[in-house]
Amino acid sequence: MFKFLPGILVIQAITVAFVLLLPNKLDTAWAWLQIVFPVAAIGFLASFWFDSIATQLNRDKISELQNKFLEEREKIRINAERSKLRLLKQNHQQVIEETRSAHAKANFKVGAISTAAAGIGLILMTTQLIAIGVTILMTAGGVVTGYAMRARQEKTGSLGFRLPFRKDSKLLEGQTVKRIKASPKSKAKTNS
Repeated sequence: MFKFLPGILVIQAITVAFVLLLPNKLDTAWAWLQIVFPVAAIGFLASFWFDSIATQLNRDKISELQNKFLEEREKIRINAERSKLRLLKQNHQQVIEETRSAHAKANFKVGAISTAAAGIGLILMTTQLIAIGVTILMTAGGVVTGYAMRARQEKTGSLGFRLPFRKDSKLLEGQTVKRIKASPKSKAKTNS
């Protein structure tokens, strides 16, 4: 607002100066032209001056608004990233809880089945069906052992024992291999 004040004061000062420099008589058109033409020219130049000031003010305001918009957009982006991260953490926690629940249910079921099989095996052993009872006990023991090994492998990421062969099918250290050489048998031709 105050940026236009110097221009207004300059226009008024020039207009007052022209009025003071007026000839005593304004009876001719030439006298009027000596007043009107310079005042109109100064007014015209002042309008361009005011227009450039207004344009600069508009540019400053637009630049300020753009900066505010960029800052607000950055805050929105950061908040969106934070909320996305928070949602991912919540989903991860939910998956972990559901997995634990499923493992607990599976553990209970396997334990119940193994206990029932062991009980049936003991009952069959006591009722003189020893072969069937021992078979069922061995099967239940194998199930429990296999399940325990799988649980350990899932927990630690490795087996609890070493296999005799590596993945690349080479023998472990300290073991020897006997090689047998064989040649193909040749068929003897008989001349008869």
